[in-house]
Amino acid sequence: MAYSPDGQLLAAGYGWNDQGGVKIWNARDRSVVQTWVAKKTEKWPEGVNKVAFSPDGRLLAAATRSGDVLVWKVGIWGEPKRIILKAGSPTALVFSPDSRLLALSSEFAVFLCDLKTLDSRKLSVRTGPPQEFIAAGFSEDGTQLAVCRQAAIQWWDVATGRTDKSWEIRGLGFFCELSRNRRYLLNGGGAVYRDKNVELLNALDGNSLARVSEIRSGLFTSAISHSERWIALGGGNYGPGGDLSLWRLEDFREIAFTSAGEFPVMDLAFSPDDSVLAAGSHDGVVFLYSVEQLRGPERTKQEYQLCGEVIRGNNKLIIVPVANVPTPMRKEFSNAWGLEVAEPNTLANFAGYPVAFQDWEIESTAAMDRARVSKFTALSSQPITGSKSSESVVFGDVQNPGWDKGFVVKLYGGGSFVAANNSGKCLAYGKLSDLDFATLKDRLVHEGFLDVPRDPLTRGLDHYRTRFIALSFGGDLQVRSDAEVVDFSKPRTQLTKKEEEFARIFNHEQQFIESLLQAGMRVVP
Repeated sequence: MAYSPDGQLLAAGYGWNDQGGVKIWNARDRSVVQTWVAKKTEKWPEGVNKVAFSPDGRLLAAATRSGDVLVWKVGIWGEPKRIILKAGSPTALVFSPDSRLLALSSEFAVFLCDLKTLDSRKLSVRTGPPQEFIAAGFSEDGTQLAVCRQAAIQWWDVATGRTDKSWEIRGLGFFCELSRNRRYLLNGGGAVYRDKNVELLNALDGNSLARVSEIRSGLFTSAISHSERWIALGGGNYGPGGDLSLWRLEDFREIAFTSAGEFPVMDLAFSPDDSVLAAGSHDGVVFLYSVEQLRGPERTKQEYQLCGEVIRGNNKLIIVPVANVPTPMRKEFSNAWGLEVAEPNTLANFAGYPVAFQDWEIESTAAMDRARVSKFTALSSQPITGSKSSESVVFGDVQNPGWDKGFVVKLYGGGSFVAANNSGKCLAYGKLSDLDFATLKDRLVHEGFLDVPRDPLTRGLDHYRTRFIALSFGGDLQVRSDAEVVDFSKPRTQLTKKEEEFARIFNHEQQFIESLLQAGMRVVP
């Protein structure tokens, strides 16, 4: 996406499945000024990955997925001129300050085009896979081009392509940007399940001014405001949706966070007066935000009760699931989630207790989600550690996909029980006054629970369904499941011996488990 220098137009490139092109809006009334639809190719539509207006406002440039660069005269729409062809998947498209030069960086080269003569040339070509380029911007006189490489930012002489100076950075991410006044360089990014990094550098001497790595979701795009007051970061995940955060540049402090749509945010653009921030979602939606109204974390009221156990960690209070469960691609059980409590003093006396959050919100920032609790109840009169209540039995049925399906039921030695789905939503809780905990443990042992082989404990797959039982007493935890390592490429005609033995025990307890799941939510003092 890009705003025209006068703020009158907003352009966005798009492309997915059977369509691709450029759409241009009137930024004031949001009416469509022009839509250019790309021609279909043999393999895929000519999606547009990058767009940029020239500083003098006369030209609009766009780079297609394959690396063709298209240029329109603003106000004279129609078929564009193609000035660079098949340059590779574009990573950046930037004009020189005098609007004469246009630089395109791609997955394997940097191209430079003189817009008066339309002559183009390769400024540099990579010599190995890790040398992808991202053009950050031109110097004020247009004689140098800042380019991000693997672990370095380099200033190239535009005439010769030689490196004038090079600064070390903390690894190349998804974006690299030179601020409008050429005082700052911002680089970074990170995939959804990889490390994240954002680093702000002084563009005059390369000194690192600030660095942030605690970003919880994918980090794909950034924008520095024209006034150099704000930095916007965008990303997210497929499923939870897009993330957008606003940071104050002078101290690199996050001042606002909000979610945007159902897909990750893939591009950001400030209007020339910095009053509006445009965020482009991967599902083809452009969101417009008032910059002055973007303040504080996002708070989302939760309409369900959350059941878990409160623990202390790193001088914080955290609510975690009542039990560890099988998680995707893991060999051992682990916590499926965990939420820091936003106001820990509220629950300071309940560390070590099972609780139900009955009135609460999720408070979101770029780094984390936290739970802000208005009303809760303790589900046991005794802590779950250092007492009879530390003994427990867990029955679980967990699957993925279907993370919110199934259940985890935990019975405590003091007679309390909690049932929740794998996302923590309470299904039932209360106290069984007639529960003989010793009898329940003895029954499981008598049924052969300890004779079921422990390993493999999980299936180690991303798609699975696993039933399990966890029995703890005397400080020891015994876990058994129906997990087996199975070649799913071959048809299965029968269960393994382990699966049969576990199913026999679990099915014998099924009626008891169902009675707990249907017991409702009631706390008995």
